[in-house]
Amino acid sequence: MDTKLPEPLLRAVAERRLVVLAGSGISALPPSYLPDWRGFNEALLDGIKDLALTLPALGKDAESAIRGLSLDQFPVEAFSDAVVDAFAGEGYFPVLKILDSSEPNANHHALAELARRGSLRAVVTTNFDTLLEQAFAGLPFETCITTEDYARVPLHSERTVIYKVHGSVTSTTTLVDTVTQKLRGLSLHVRERLAALFGECHTLVLGFSGSDLKFGEDYLALSAVPAHSAAVSWLLRPGATLTDGVRAVLERTGAQPLTGELPDFFHSLDIGVETAPEDRDGKLEADRRARARVADWSRELDLGPMRASVFCLILLRTSGQTYAATALAETLASLLEAAGEVHSEPVALVAAELAQVAAEVGNFELADQWAQRILRCIKGIEDRYAAEKRALPDGLRSWRDRLSAIAWFVMGLNVAAHQRFDYAQAALSEATRFARSAGNGQLLSAVCLNRAYLAGKLGLEKDRSLLLIRAAETYACEANSVQKMAEAAHYEALTLAALSEYHASEEAVARGLRYAGLGVSARTKASLAVAQADLERRRGRPDEALKTFMGILKDTEENLVVAAQYRILMAECLAFAPETRPALIEALDWVLERIKAGSSCAA
Repeated sequence: MDTKLPEPLLRAVAERRLVVLAGSGISALPPSYLPDWRGFNEALLDGIKDLALTLPALGKDAESAIRGLSLDQFPVEAFSDAVVDAFAGEGYFPVLKILDSSEPNANHHALAELARRGSLRAVVTTNFDTLLEQAFAGLPFETCITTEDYARVPLHSERTVIYKVHGSVTSTTTLVDTVTQKLRGLSLHVRERLAALFGECHTLVLGFSGSDLKFGEDYLALSAVPAHSAAVSWLLRPGATLTDGVRAVLERTGAQPLTGELPDFFHSLDIGVETAPEDRDGKLEADRRARARVADWSRELDLGPMRASVFCLILLRTSGQTYAATALAETLASLLEAAGEVHSEPVALVAAELAQVAAEVGNFELADQWAQRILRCIKGIEDRYAAEKRALPDGLRSWRDRLSAIAWFVMGLNVAAHQRFDYAQAALSEATRFARSAGNGQLLSAVCLNRAYLAGKLGLEKDRSLLLIRAAETYACEANSVQKMAEAAHYEALTLAALSEYHASEEAVARGLRYAGLGVSARTKASLAVAQADLERRRGRPDEALKTFMGILKDTEENLVVAAQYRILMAECLAFAPETRPALIEALDWVLERIKAGSSCAA
């Protein structure tokens, strides 16, 4: 490292006012070889795909759809939420034990040396692993994970303290990993301790990209670092790009980023480090162990290939891969039909996903049929319990209410598509009743948005629609659902634009795009971009609107149906602007060529 260390950092080392904020980058070196988040999630996705591929009678198209799933198709941040919501539930968190090792590396030992010299007051880490604790063995140190730990360990402890703000693999109930969890923010006692540390000490950031700052500029209480104090030293790898969150912290504190590699950086602090040589076989063995643990976890959950296939279907649907989702949906539908009129929880869950896939491609009648199948399953299960004179268990009642809400919601979409708005209102009222009983904020949000849509169709005042939209966003916020928060922001932007409230509409779009950065469906992200293009058009900036539309087309080019729909929408939106007409003609020619070639993009 060639960069001279800043004086505030050197003084903090000398005066025991150093706090290290450590991310996953410190644990990637040999011999630890812990996977980064992408590597971990790739192993997890591959394990679920392998399980799904064991489903009998998978057709060639369905198999290809499953094999083609990749983390490149959706935000890594949102993947753990999808696993929890649609596959494993609370059974997800034990698999995070993969993120541990019995071999600390040079970074961990260098931090232990800082502690041994009396320079290191605390390490604040987002990592789950126990590598720091292993490296610190033999030194006086404390570890804070639980509420009781924070009460026990004083702020000005004479020992170095390791603060594990996202929990530890030693207790899976303490782990914080999903977007939903992070949107709640860190616990108050954690934030108070971090604020006190960052306010009193110099903070050295190592192996941390700042990605968690997406969940709020002050997610880690870094606002406690005094302004213009240069009391932060943030180490970046050569060529790394500053995220918006990191840039904001550095600008506010008046600090400059450091550039260097770990563990070489520690030489500048006069700490000798011995780096284990890269070992290709060791890395391959670590990857093999991680994948074997994922396979063991899948077997222990015992959810089976059908559940894994449904999860793959959800990923395909939410990432906008309509053709692939339809191919897999047809296979699952054939399996359900072959099984006959079976009334079970797995059948109802599959039917619920098939109903949502059909609704998303506009086949509302098929969606309605699957919704009816859900209700028959529920009634069959209720009848079975009644015949045995047993009450439904609490968990099953919650499951019944959630699935009933989905069924009535889908049936409401079907009748609305046939302009039967009175029936749609009745169906959505039933969906609301069940969603409230289930305490499901995501479903309540979805119902409110569709009630807002119906209000518009019935010619009610826009204020009525806005009330429903804002209720939908409130429910979504309470449920920490970025998907529904983004959808509500999109609806609000459209409604405000129709009222010529362009500034407020722009604010809603910006809010929705911030949510989109945390992981939403491809369709929702594109819809927000369309709202942005519409505002640019209304503001008299057709060139900017065209540029925004071209970005949407680039993101949807692999899906013929969606790509055709957005080209037609672009032409409708910008037909008034002569300067955009060559691009619009080219877009419509593209659609006509696909129709002529016999594709289904006009369906």
